[in-house]
Amino acid sequence: MNKKTVVVIGRNYTSRLGMIRAAGMAGYDIIVIKTDKKNGRTKGMIDVKSKYVKSYYWAPQPDRNKLVELLLYKIKKDYEKLVLLPTDDYSASTLDMNYDVLSEYFFMPNIEGEQNLLVQYMDKNLQKEMAEKSGILVAKGWTANYVDTEYQIPTDIVFPCFIKPQVSIAGSKSMMKRCNTYEELRNNLAICANTSKAPILIEEYLEIEKEYAILGYCNHDRVIMPALLEMISNHMGVIAEGLIHPMEKYENLSKSLVEFLKQFNFVGLFDVDLIEANGNIYFNELNLRFGASGYAVTLKGVNLPEMFIRDLYGEPIAVQNQSIVEASRFANEKVCKHKFT
Repeated sequence: MNKKTVVVIGRNYTSRLGMIRAAGMAGYDIIVIKTDKKNGRTKGMIDVKSKYVKSYYWAPQPDRNKLVELLLYKIKKDYEKLVLLPTDDYSASTLDMNYDVLSEYFFMPNIEGEQNLLVQYMDKNLQKEMAEKSGILVAKGWTANYVDTEYQIPTDIVFPCFIKPQVSIAGSKSMMKRCNTYEELRNNLAICANTSKAPILIEEYLEIEKEYAILGYCNHDRVIMPALLEMISNHMGVIAEGLIHPMEKYENLSKSLVEFLKQFNFVGLFDVDLIEANGNIYFNELNLRFGASGYAVTLKGVNLPEMFIRDLYGEPIAVQNQSIVEASRFANEKVCKHKFT
């Protein structure tokens, strides 16, 4: 019998490679679509050499139509319905924005099978409201909207504060800044306006003591979260070294997060980012795709991508390990290399 095939899509080769290995170890053939702003060369790409990869393509970013055309006119013609595995916000949002046309030929992450609903829930302010409703602490926040020629700053801002794109796909990490005064806030918002006029989230600044990530899988009201990842060191916000803790150690937090995630009616892999400040754990954001450190969980014996793929293909996942029982340490070699060289 021929193996079923899945399509891994994304810009960062380590995120792609982690997903490739997770799906490949589960017995699936892999098609890869590399998205980036450069040319379409595959020479030198590490994941193109993976033993699990059957075919390798390139789609220019940010031309969303090119990615959709590649899926519809090049990839689907040789296969029955395939599972699509986005590894970043750009690929996840592109699939969701074109869900109506793609879902006839592909399985993919979704919310209630509705186009654009996943993108709608990428709004960090909306996520914070839903987290707070579930009993999870959130930093106080405000939205700055661009009106006429500048961002309008709410009158009750507290300082210091921190700004970031309210929706990740509408901005970049370079827009994330601490602002100690009103003047700094106004100047930084003016700089943001040079590249994007999308809403900016302003939050009270919290002195971060620890940062965490929780990788998991949702299928409507079924939520699987095997572990909490604690950041030891990072480079540009991505974990370089971390600790994996069994999720059962965080029973109250786990219950609150399950209630939070059930509100989305989401089918797919996710990554919840949390911070610890003043001895309390706060919600930071929900990424409706697998996080960069997801392969650490796979190596601990819980293959979340396999669960997602099997569910979409109607295959049983009951035999899967769904929890991690021993703590361990891990490192992201690529991030460490960039951090220390």
